[in-house]
Amino acid sequence: MATRARRILLVVASIVIVLVVAAPAALWLLFDEQDLRARASQYIRQQTGRELTLRGPIRLSFFPWLGAELRDVSVAQPAAAGGGPFARFAEVGLRVRLLPLIRGAIEVGGVRGAGGRISLAGYQLRDLAVSTGAFGGGEATDVSLRFTLVPDDAPGVPVALDGRMVFHVAEQRLDLSDLKGTAGGMSFAGRVRAQRVLDAPVFDGQLETGTFNLRALLSQLGIAYAPADAKAMTAVSLAAGVASSPARTELRDLVASLDGSTLKGAATMIAGATPSWDAALAVDSLDVDRYLPAAVAASAVSSPADPYASLRELVARVELSAQRLRAFGLQFSGVSAVATARDGVISVAPIRGALYGGRGELAARVDVRGKEAATYHLDGTFTNVSVQPLLADARSISALSGTGDLSLSLEAEAADPSRLMDALGGQVSMSVRDGRIEGADLLKFLAQARAMADTLRGKPAAVQPDPADRTKFTRLTGSTTIVRGVARSRDLKLEAPDLAATGEGTIDLVRERIDYLLRARSDQAGNVAVPIAIEGPFDAPAYRIQAGAAVRDAAKQELKKQLEKRGLKGLLKIP
Repeated sequence: MATRARRILLVVASIVIVLVVAAPAALWLLFDEQDLRARASQYIRQQTGRELTLRGPIRLSFFPWLGAELRDVSVAQPAAAGGGPFARFAEVGLRVRLLPLIRGAIEVGGVRGAGGRISLAGYQLRDLAVSTGAFGGGEATDVSLRFTLVPDDAPGVPVALDGRMVFHVAEQRLDLSDLKGTAGGMSFAGRVRAQRVLDAPVFDGQLETGTFNLRALLSQLGIAYAPADAKAMTAVSLAAGVASSPARTELRDLVASLDGSTLKGAATMIAGATPSWDAALAVDSLDVDRYLPAAVAASAVSSPADPYASLRELVARVELSAQRLRAFGLQFSGVSAVATARDGVISVAPIRGALYGGRGELAARVDVRGKEAATYHLDGTFTNVSVQPLLADARSISALSGTGDLSLSLEAEAADPSRLMDALGGQVSMSVRDGRIEGADLLKFLAQARAMADTLRGKPAAVQPDPADRTKFTRLTGSTTIVRGVARSRDLKLEAPDLAATGEGTIDLVRERIDYLLRARSDQAGNVAVPIAIEGPFDAPAYRIQAGAAVRDAAKQELKKQLEKRGLKGLLKIP
């Protein structure tokens, strides 16, 4: 946006330059119209590198003003830029004072342009109209500018600008003050000082907007954006100091409001074939999830042919700090991060912050150099975090609580960003202490399994279940290997004062389902390994004792005891 704003300012300055310089140069030549056209074109070519063409008739006036009325005026791009059409006006009018002109000074009595069109890369300024009062001698005058900024295949944005202008021609200085304008539904105000406007324009000023709907403005400019929250980017405002030259554009003392969040900082854009950005930003509170693209049904808008094309051209470095941040469902505070982008590799590292009573550090990288797909990497560690709210916010298994440490190394390769989970792979390990498994009492399950075995031996099945319906543990550890969105674990271990368990199984992150098998033992239940199946969706898993296996294990243990009593231990090979 800064690049586009700077281009528009340059365009306005170019219009003034052409209208102020071309017509006086023509007036010096007076009556020979054909010679006037040739000399005016030569002068503009020498001064700006652009080709001026005067197709329509030229009307001149001489006293008390020297004036020119031109029709069908066009200016081409410089030859180095291809020489294509740059600007065209149906009508151009200009008046200059006679006596200052004799002294070698230029004082303009007014500039008028109508029916203009200017072509920029991917955009056009249509229905361009500009008018001014007298200027050139240091006096202030009114200036008015109207046009419609029209991108390809979009309705466009009507722009109106009014203000006061002082143009010191000899010093090549242009001062614009009391600027007020509108662009679509956005109102703005500010001031601009431009120097060396005929050579290499340098701008410095202040810009402030009212609150506006940025999503609506983007739509008018042909920029498709459908965030997860329909109200995202509908209440935006900003104020900043602006400095711009052919080499760079700076935003100083930036203060922006984004849907109630306040953002402060500074940014610099370095011009070039591929512009580069450098920014330092601080935000009080930001919900990133609101601004992520919404999931779109396959029958709706299709994904772009190359969703990563714009990222390959991005060159940037951004330092970000946030008091509170929500991203991918997780809540962070005191966040600091550094993001860089160059040559198709976007890196955000380190990302540090507090979360769920602990600390976390992450490093993320996206490699979009490949033509077919992008590769995503995420490495991180979390220490002393409260597990239950973290898992709940991550829409994972919320029945587990405790204080834990977590490490992860994930990667995915996908042609479509919406298919990342299907391609997810990597490693995750965890260690949770002093926690609980809600909704399941493993000791109760063991008692039920023991009761089944006792019943088979002719003993009554007396089971007193624990009404708390939870399993407390001192330590829970495990690691998983993820392949194509399915996490598989073989080394789950649970330790408790009266209980021990091991487990293995899968967690389908795409379908959000769990399929696990625990083998629990307790001295209170005869140290029999009881298989307990955990199956179902994350939010409502079902627990089921595999009774047959439990009874078989109990029978084996009973047979071993009887053989030992009779001194026949080892006679039969019982696993």
